[in-house]
Amino acid sequence: MKDVCRAIDRPVLGQRHQTLLPRTSVSPGARAFATVFVSLQNLRHKADYDPQVVFERSDAVDACDRAEAAAQALAAIDPVELTDLLALLLVEPRG
Repeated sequence: MKDVCRAIDRPVLGQRHQTLLPRTSVSPGARAFATVFVSLQNLRHKADYDPQVVFERSDAVDACDRAEAAAQALAAIDPVELTDLLALLLVEPRG
């Protein structure tokens, strides 16, 4: 999922993702979701695997706020684009 989010968080999709998503770019809402997904996953990895990292309550509140904004951005995406994007996030073809 992280790799897909990185791939779609750009003004113009790479050739592979243009083929998979039948479009040259994704909507601003999809890009906003992708940006937040990657940053929150990075935070989760730090929390899980870095014994020296310290998070404040404000860090958790900020992460929750960003997750909520990402969910709202995702909900506002055109249904056709959303279906294509969710399918790709779940089962990106190999190759």
